[in-house]
Amino acid sequence: MAELPVTDPDMIAGLQADWENENRKGSSESTQAAFRLVWGLVHSERNTDVGRGLEFAEELLRDKSIDAQDQRDLVYLTAVAMYRLGRVLDARRQLEELLKVNPQWRQAQTLKAAVDDQVVREGLLGLGVATAIGGVAALILAAALGGRR
Repeated sequence: MAELPVTDPDMIAGLQADWENENRKGSSESTQAAFRLVWGLVHSERNTDVGRGLEFAEELLRDKSIDAQDQRDLVYLTAVAMYRLGRVLDARRQLEELLKVNPQWRQAQTLKAAVDDQVVREGLLGLGVATAIGGVAALILAAALGGRR
């Protein structure tokens, strides 16, 4: 897995409290507090937090008042969450779209390289499992045919 920052439950609790406070006040800082919370959640060591972060990021992306830069960052954070949750093909699609628009974005390039490595590893692992199953099936078939003679 890529070397991504990792947040702990205490940090997330603080980010959650900040967001709730700013949101309750109706502050202009509410959006930035929401971004910080999404960042903390998708970088959590707990998958439940990562899933919450993904849902929150997707919810924020539906808000048409968010500017293009913030949308770009949210799409990146959704890719981080997908990667951390093992949804590497979804993460790869997100990153490919981001890199079409922002080809020089180093963070997205680095994460995409990690995602591509994961896809290759999983593909090779799957190929290895399929080969092993095929080999066992061939041995069983050979034993069955050999016993008939």
